[in-house]
Amino acid sequence: MMNTMRIGLILLLAIFAAVGCNGTPVVPDHGHALKPKTINDDKSVPREILKLAGNNHVELLKESLKWYKKKPVKDYTCTLTKREVIRGSLRKEQVTKVKFRQKPFSVAISWVKNPSLGDRVLYVAGKNRDKQGRSQMVVRPTSWFLQGLTGGSVKRLPDSKDAMKETLRPVTMFGLENCAKSLLEVYDAAIKAGKCTQGYGGVTMVGGRKCVVLVRTLPYKKQYPAKTTYICLDVKTLQPLRVVGYGWKEEFLCNYEYHDIKINVGLTDKDFTPQANGIKLSK
Repeated sequence: MMNTMRIGLILLLAIFAAVGCNGTPVVPDHGHALKPKTINDDKSVPREILKLAGNNHVELLKESLKWYKKKPVKDYTCTLTKREVIRGSLRKEQVTKVKFRQKPFSVAISWVKNPSLGDRVLYVAGKNRDKQGRSQMVVRPTSWFLQGLTGGSVKRLPDSKDAMKETLRPVTMFGLENCAKSLLEVYDAAIKAGKCTQGYGGVTMVGGRKCVVLVRTLPYKKQYPAKTTYICLDVKTLQPLRVVGYGWKEEFLCNYEYHDIKINVGLTDKDFTPQANGIKLSK
């Protein structure tokens, strides 16, 4: 029974957020209301940004990465809101509080709204290794009953086969920088193929920050994550604060939003221990 429970807990990995979409499920569109709502405020956006937003999204995303390095961004805390379609099923919107550190790559997530089977997750590169030396996540079950059965937590590889059945991206792909890099990879592939439509979608607000909306449209290919992607870049930092994706049948695929970002707050090793994140490390 214990082994059955532990295997079932692999589904905990469903909860990882990473900004970006993957997959093309055929489901009714429940997400039109999630498309960025624009405001009439173009004049407040620098002219160069408006120009690039119309026909050169790649340059804006490269500037986003430059800002991340130039700052440099060492750590941050934020609230991440996400809604995804996974294997054809539209999941409930989830809200999480996140602590992130660049080196060593560390992510601590706690659920505020609609946790799945787990409500706390901790991943630190180089920690909690399995027998092959691979770093594992530590996951706290939502249920007190399951916490009792497991000794408080379970360890799982972020990209295990069972984990990826319930998530679009593993926790190792979390973060603003990884989001920009992932978006750039798709742009590069599509532009090389000569089939990438880039457009300007106006100005919107994300978490109180003014953003320009990039609209990317791609032809159907299995390696492409979505037909239409709305990318909301912070006007000041050019960081991707929101990504919304739709499939080739105009079906909603995903929505990710970063709010309340506080950069370089001085996170240390102590902030990424199981104890500091309300997780009891099972033996």
